[in-house]
Amino acid sequence: MAPLRLSPDRGAHTVSAMTPTHSGIDFGWITRPAFRRSLLTAVAVAVAGAGAAVLLIAPVSSTACVPLANVTHGPDLRVTAVPGVDLRPVLGLSGVSAASGPYPGVATSMESGGTEVSTWIEGRPPHGSAVDRPFLVSGSWTRPGGVVVEEQLARRLHLRVGQRARVATTEGTRRMRVAGIAATSSVTRTAGTRGLAYVVPRDLRSVAPTPVHGSTVLLQTGGRDAGVLAGWLAQRYPGPQAVIARSFSDRCMPR
Repeated sequence: MAPLRLSPDRGAHTVSAMTPTHSGIDFGWITRPAFRRSLLTAVAVAVAGAGAAVLLIAPVSSTACVPLANVTHGPDLRVTAVPGVDLRPVLGLSGVSAASGPYPGVATSMESGGTEVSTWIEGRPPHGSAVDRPFLVSGSWTRPGGVVVEEQLARRLHLRVGQRARVATTEGTRRMRVAGIAATSSVTRTAGTRGLAYVVPRDLRSVAPTPVHGSTVLLQTGGRDAGVLAGWLAQRYPGPQAVIARSFSDRCMPR
């Protein structure tokens, strides 16, 4: 089955099939009004760009606050791959001091109050992780039937704990209760999406079947130059196989 790709330019409800042709990749657009039809044609899981990209955002230091990356054990590198790409070998690479994942994920959309945002939903276990432990602003962490919404996405959708959001799935839409709202330093536009949310892996399978799940690993380099490792990963997973993001939030948390 050909992997699917979410278009960052055509709205949260548009996906395209990536199919090989004699000249490379042919992008056939499939438009789906997410909440006006009963069936989601496909859920997209892919990475944007012709090659692995590195995003650099400089951190801001302050004596009055603690960097969000420190509070959440934020990653130096976030690697997200298309379905079928095995990221497990990355965990044992020289230069990696700590790692979490691979975590499954799908690109879909969330809607509340008439606003719809393309969203990467990631399957996370109920317990914490060694790298990237989102800070709960309110509510609780992932639980069956609930979704933890990243703080910026919650703000865009005007969501609070206890409210319900509509999630586009391969079988229509599903209403999920907001269990928590969290902040993380590793927010990137994964697969072209603009939002980030977390569910338990079992609930992720109700959004889209396992064969179309992408995967993400989060890496720390223990003070070493993350650019060296990012360059190696770009060669190991060339072209559209994976995106390597180096993301540092400039946000500080009050001491």
